[in-house]
Order: sequence, then C-alpha cells, then structure tokens
Amino acid sequence: MMRQHTRVIGWLMAVLAMAVFTALGFWQLQRMHAKQALLDAQGPAVAQALLLAQALAAPGALHGVADHGRFLPGVVLLDNQTRQGRAGVKIYRPFQSDGGSVLLVDLGWRALPPDRALPQVPAPPSPV
Repeated sequence: MMRQHTRVIGWLMAVLAMAVFTALGFWQLQRMHAKQALLDAQGPAVAQALLLAQALAAPGALHGVADHGRFLPGVVLLDNQTRQGRAGVKIYRPFQSDGGSVLLVDLGWRALPPDRALPQVPAPPSPV
C-alpha cells in the first residue's frame, strides 16, 4: 500500500516539473520575441535622432541621440568583465549636454594586463 502511494506522489511531482519547465520555455520564447521587436525598432530609432533632453523625457522608448556637450571629470570602471576569455573593465564617464542633462556614457571595454592593474583612462576631447 505504501509503495503505491509513493508511486503516485512521484508521478505527480514529475508532471508538475514538466508543467513548470514548459511554462519556463514559453516565457523564454516570449522574451525572445520582445527582444527581437526591440532590435527591429532600433534601425528607425537611430535614423531619427533626438536631443538628449527630449530622449530622457520619453523613458521606455528607443531613441537615437545626437547632442552637444562635454564629458565631466571622473570615470566609472566596472571590473570582472570578460571578452573572449580575457579579463577587463567596462568604462563609463559622465556626460553633460549643453541643455544640462547628465548621463553615463559607455566608452567600451578595455583588457586588463596580467597584473590586473586598472587602466588610466584619458579624458575624451571636450566639447563633443
């Protein structure tokens, strides 16, 4: 009698696990379609560039940005970033537009030397 009870519980757990993993698979497919729609909207968004203040006023929407301003002092280094098996850092620097809006600009990735010394990041030319 006990063995029959254990067998039923095992089958119920297996069916439940299949249902959970099927739901997770559909969730992943939904995310894929949403990201593909975002990538498809990127082309027209970049072609119609806005000023930084206008783009910040419409959060959630994808916009190309073209503005004038200057990079502010200071740098943000995001460590432990890897590319093709090499350790490095992502480099960010604050940018202030002529209209007064400020945001962090991604300046790319730089490989670290074997001693993992952080790189000296020269200031980009200003104004840009």
